[in-house]
Amino acid sequence: MKNTQKFEKDNSEKNFNFFNYLLSIIFLLIIISLLGVYYFEPFSKLEFSVKPVNYNFNLINESKKMQFYDNMRFPEKNITYYIDKNCSLKKRQDMKDAFKIIENLTVLKFINETLEKAEISVTCNETVHYYKKGMFIAGEGGPTHVVRAGNFNVIFSGTILLIKSSDCERPNVAIHELLHVLGFTHSDNPNNVMYNFTKCSQVIGDDTIELINKLYSIESLPDLVFEANETNAMMHSRYLDINITIKNNGLKKAPESRVKVIVDGKKIKEISVGEIEIGNGKAIFVQNIWVSKLNPKKIELVIETNYKELNKENNRIYFEVKK
Repeated sequence: MKNTQKFEKDNSEKNFNFFNYLLSIIFLLIIISLLGVYYFEPFSKLEFSVKPVNYNFNLINESKKMQFYDNMRFPEKNITYYIDKNCSLKKRQDMKDAFKIIENLTVLKFINETLEKAEISVTCNETVHYYKKGMFIAGEGGPTHVVRAGNFNVIFSGTILLIKSSDCERPNVAIHELLHVLGFTHSDNPNNVMYNFTKCSQVIGDDTIELINKLYSIESLPDLVFEANETNAMMHSRYLDINITIKNNGLKKAPESRVKVIVDGKKIKEISVGEIEIGNGKAIFVQNIWVSKLNPKKIELVIETNYKELNKENNRIYFEVKK
């Protein structure tokens, strides 16, 4: 009898322990399931936003001009360059990559030429030039020949001196100096490649690309105009003296042209004008032009060309006759 009771007691304890064990397993599975739901099916969403970085030339658009002078550009979209043979392979490649990057972003095209024909000359220097303690000058660049022509400051040549090759994935030093040659000054934005201290995260701002494309969207044409304050006429008896100054405010050399002298609607003389370089002018003084009509009321000078110009509307000038 005692043995039977003991067996039943032991068996009951085993069943109780097994039941508790089973409950523990079930509870553990429930916990794991709830954790899984929490991690993989969250009850609430967390949204993250990235603050946009300003890469444009200026942190504040009105802070300063982007170029040394207004509307700086080369005469043509195709710009020639020469890289000195003494430049290391790394610096040569940096410069070529910089040309290609600007080409891919703009309407410009850079063409390798001889030194004599190159508009951009690239040289190198292996000597490190220190600016301040721990700082060095990585390169120098800029326009070397600029001519004012009307609304444009036309760049005829520029130089780049590469002192240090870029340690970045992009050749930021070469890009920086190339943009200097294209007329761009230093940016006040540390994120912009034209900032005066370089770092690899800097990029070319969209506004720089937009300005280059805007400037070079204007066709390379001459633009002959009269210099109003240096053009006049004077009558003495039936004879006319005229003093004319014509300037080329365009982006290309102006071939030969002619000036028609019209008095009260009648052409009385035609004057030949030779070629005029960009930004240059010609002064012409003609005396004793016979005028058949006494006391003319209107004198008109008209520049006539057989080629396109930026603006034909400025090819005429009217003035009163001085007696």
